[in-house]
Amino acid sequence: MLRLLRTTDRDKEAEILALRHQITALEHQLGKDKIRFTCP
Repeated sequence: MLRLLRTTDRDKEAEILALRHQITALEHQLGKDKIRFTCP
């Protein structure tokens, strides 16, 4: 929990980009006929 308090905005943005990349990779593996993740 302390780690979360020490993260900078740049660290948070980098983590968000990494997570978005992982979601994209999972969507690719699932294919078009499977469930799709969307961001609000």
